[in-house]
Amino acid sequence: MSGMLLDVLPYNKILNIQDVPELKGQFVYVMNDYEDDGFSVVIYKDDGNIKFSFGDFNGNKLNPINNKCKNLEYIDKFLAGPLRKMSSLLVVTGVKSMQAYVSISNEEMILIDIRTHYDKYVGPGMLRDVFGKCDIKIPSYVETGCYLTDDKIKELKKSPKKHIVKPSSFKMIARDDDVQPMYARI
Repeated sequence: MSGMLLDVLPYNKILNIQDVPELKGQFVYVMNDYEDDGFSVVIYKDDGNIKFSFGDFNGNKLNPINNKCKNLEYIDKFLAGPLRKMSSLLVVTGVKSMQAYVSISNEEMILIDIRTHYDKYVGPGMLRDVFGKCDIKIPSYVETGCYLTDDKIKELKKSPKKHIVKPSSFKMIARDDDVQPMYARI
């Protein structure tokens, strides 16, 4: 099964806007910033059964059963609600596996990204329109579609809040020996 997720993979570090010049001129979604800390869950089908495993943003597996893992309270809430709906989406869409990244920001769970293969994430519109219906908060969008120009970057930099900018359709960039999503923090 090429590209199928079974391992807990790390969440890519979001670069600063000056480190991602490729974003200029792109049609983007602008969302409020979120914490770079939380947990992830890999959900996959195996012999007709839905299975899952948890990890942190560094790709380390977590074992919520031992009651010693970080964010246990939030993982319990995720198990009680969003996991069921996301598992149903897996069955309905025919996707074999996905990894959901959940930020813990201001004591709230925020679904910040969905990885469907090793090198593919869903776009911000799909995150909002499809996965936003899974009983979990998603990032609040400041703009749901604009071209990222120098003027727009200056405007966002003047804001007292930080923002994250993602292209409307998923894109990757190469940095050093790594490939990562074309996201940036402003």
